[in-house]
Amino acid sequence: SEGGLPPQGAAAVQGLALVRQLVSWLEQAALHPSPEQQRPVLLDMAELLFGLVRVRGELARLRGVANDRQLEVERYAAGAVSMHLGFLEKCAGSSAATSG
Repeated sequence: SEGGLPPQGAAAVQGLALVRQLVSWLEQAALHPSPEQQRPVLLDMAELLFGLVRVRGELARLRGVANDRQLEVERYAAGAVSMHLGFLEKCAGSSAATSG
């Protein structure tokens, strides 16, 4: 297990590390936007994350869990991906306007 944590704790730490990597990638992608390359990847990520959030939210509701940290982190990640998609649309629109 991760640092002597129980399996559930280790899984949560691992999940947070993945979200941290995603946010780091989004930061780098924002510095060098490439809508034609990043958009398809982000659309797939968004679909996956929003599905995950929906399922985890339903499970938390069924379990009667009020605060699920992993769910909150995944919502944050889904929101960050969504915002970056909006940013890419804006970049694509402004580059089309300057080239047209």
